[in-house]
Amino acid sequence: MKIAFANILYSKKHQSGGLGTHISTLSAELARRGHHVTILTSGEGPPYVENKVRIVPLGRIDTFSHPFQALSLVYLFRRMAYMVRMTRYVVEHEFDIVETADGGFEQAFLAAFTSRRCSLVTKLHGNFRLIYSEHPWFGYLAEKAERFAVRKSDGVYASTAEYAAAIANICDIPLQHIRIIPYAIDVDSIDRLKPIDLVEQYPAIAGKKLAFLSVGSSPLRKGALLFLEAASRSERDDLHFVLSCNDRRFLKDARIPPNVLVVKDLDQCRFYNWLRLSDVVVFPSSGETFCIAAHEAMLFGKAIVVSKHIPLEGIDLAYPKCAILPSLQSSLLAQAIFQFMDEKRRCPDVEEDFHQRFVLRYRIGAVADQTEQFYRWLQNSRPALSLGNTKQSSGESFPWKPLTCKSSLNRTMASPRRDSSDDRNS
Repeated sequence: MKIAFANILYSKKHQSGGLGTHISTLSAELARRGHHVTILTSGEGPPYVENKVRIVPLGRIDTFSHPFQALSLVYLFRRMAYMVRMTRYVVEHEFDIVETADGGFEQAFLAAFTSRRCSLVTKLHGNFRLIYSEHPWFGYLAEKAERFAVRKSDGVYASTAEYAAAIANICDIPLQHIRIIPYAIDVDSIDRLKPIDLVEQYPAIAGKKLAFLSVGSSPLRKGALLFLEAASRSERDDLHFVLSCNDRRFLKDARIPPNVLVVKDLDQCRFYNWLRLSDVVVFPSSGETFCIAAHEAMLFGKAIVVSKHIPLEGIDLAYPKCAILPSLQSSLLAQAIFQFMDEKRRCPDVEEDFHQRFVLRYRIGAVADQTEQFYRWLQNSRPALSLGNTKQSSGESFPWKPLTCKSSLNRTMASPRRDSSDDRNS
């Protein structure tokens, strides 16, 4: 198959984890299996090949990190130019599958301005109403455009059943039309991890237990302020807090307690080394659709503290070293960290059986199998109906079972929260 991924996040190499890394890992695996894979992304210069994948830069464009970027004529011009180039490239090269993520508007352009000789796939990555909760006017307008694009897509998939249920409700499409395919975890990179002596580079953490939070370019939504408040509550000499944050504007304005080490622009190797060294990894986010870093921390066998807004499903619920915050309060976060540090929260060790089942669920081979099956089903079902039509063609059936779940995301997205706003999910 000729497959294209259209997403500017792929080009943001300094942002470890997230959708960009998932696209990189999945595209390389699909190319290894003999598919012709292309990634259309931000950047300048001629096309090049990386891990057998053709990378096509379509112009320099920043990630969307704040609603007020929509008022910048320079940003809008670059974004529109990127969209036009992407659409023209897709039309000229006759792909079988083109996958985009909601929130980037690529699929809206493709749905509106192409003849649809390819199957258009939308990955449900993160909804604007969930992310920009303090800008409901912007989230509402963006959601209308996203609803159009999702309903015009030939195939849609999400990483969790909880988020699928929320989007099915918002976009008014049958829940059974949304495939569930998790993000992949690069298990091989973790197994081949090159150790870095972080203690030598950062003497302040020598002899200390570590609580770690990585927020990338989304410090407010991912709980950086809560983490700093929890650190300010600690009077322990044996505990240090480590915050990974790429948002320099946030760091300039934030009050950083003396027991907090800030690290920036972690690549995958350094990020994994911080996970390996940390005692507790925390995820006090006000909204996620799937948290790759939490699953990577599970693979390292680390104690984790997660907010109730992060979906955990299936085998995730069997992880023994997990504390869930009932609400986003710094006192509760600090208490959970202290309990793990003092071993007051008795947790059994992660057994080998869990580890093996976890790897089988999230390894890139399993995720690529499911993605490949989904793509082939779409190809065999052409001409596909748009999801706006809830009736399936005669004799056709979806190769997955309908999903039912009680979704906190459903409730969240029906009534926008006023407790957070910030950068888009990286």
